Amino acid sequence: MYRGMTLVCPACGGALEYTTASLPVHGCRGCGGMWLGPDAAVHVLQGRGGALEHEIVESDTRASLHPTGTPTVPDGEVRRCPSCALEMAPLVFRDVRVDSCPTHGTWFDRLELTRVTKAIVDRKRKLQRSQDEAGLPSLDDLVDDTKVVAGAGAKALAGLGATIVAELWTWLTKHNTGCSCPECTRIR
Repeated sequence: MYRGMTLVCPACGGALEYTTASLPVHGCRGCGGMWLGPDAAVHVLQGRGGALEHEIVESDTRASLHPTGTPTVPDGEVRRCPSCALEMAPLVFRDVRVDSCPTHGTWFDRLELTRVTKAIVDRKRKLQRSQDEAGLPSLDDLVDDTKVVAGAGAKALAGLGATIVAELWTWLTKHNTGCSCPECTRIR
């Protein structure tokens, strides 16, 4: 149930079931997909880690073990938001295409959530290695949930605050050096 209504799977039409997690997560026993509310989706897609991410990946794996059906709306076709029934926009992260409603959440087909989470963790590790090799502090070293820690570059970041640093981090991870989106193409 989501705000007093039963959610319908955007991939196979089955009923979505609430999965115990810190933020709204619903799974489909039919096709093994997962519906994450906007807060949970942002949390995962920004790679914030922690217990919620672990809970969600465990739920994704459990829901995917024994799906009873297959998606009737193939990946790549228009899918509708389980909450408002409007068309969801496709988002591509690495080689994984997910469907997102900007108001209500994001749909991950069977095991896509696990693949996205793994890609984010791998990218963070690669970035950390590059920063270590260059002798630069990581953003995790510079930003604590409540304060900016003293260190190389910290004084420059101190006036920005954790919110702007988080936005910068999101932009940098989205627009890597090989990004070919219109915004990055225009800047080059």
